[in-house]
Amino acid sequence: MKLDWARKYAVSVQPVAAPYDWICVRRMLQEHAAEVTQWLDHESIIDLNPELRRELKDPSGTYRNEGATVLLARFNGLCTGMVVLKRRDSDTGELGRLYVRPSGQKSGADRLLLEAALATAYDRGIRRIVLDRTTAPSTAVMSLLESAGYPEAASTKGPDGRVRLILDRVRTGSSEK
Repeated sequence: MKLDWARKYAVSVQPVAAPYDWICVRRMLQEHAAEVTQWLDHESIIDLNPELRRELKDPSGTYRNEGATVLLARFNGLCTGMVVLKRRDSDTGELGRLYVRPSGQKSGADRLLLEAALATAYDRGIRRIVLDRTTAPSTAVMSLLESAGYPEAASTKGPDGRVRLILDRVRTGSSEK
């Protein structure tokens, strides 16, 4: 994927491959859980989300068993962000755990992770993406989606209280596919 602004900041995104990558993923999951716990006024997100507890215990095993793809962003060679893509059914996928460390924020890593995940989804025949969240989407998430061409992502609340953002047409880059 060619993104000139990403080269400016030395950001790259690749699927997790090496054992060291899984160590980075676990650490970022821990950091993300700690941040979300702060947002929830110290109610532990790990207690609210058993799926996250499982992922923290064994990210490699959990994601491989689910057939998920984990993409890892590096900023100047250091692990700085991640996103997980899972297939829900033949044409629906789920994006989750989009996280960029504070040191990589404003590097474009979030946008590059989102676009790489959408391109991977499109290549696999996924045409609809669900972002399943424990909390309502932040302004930053909505701005990121808007900048990627999804200004009106549909938002629904499930019976379990989780917020689901629906991207009905997977796009790659600036063109609709």
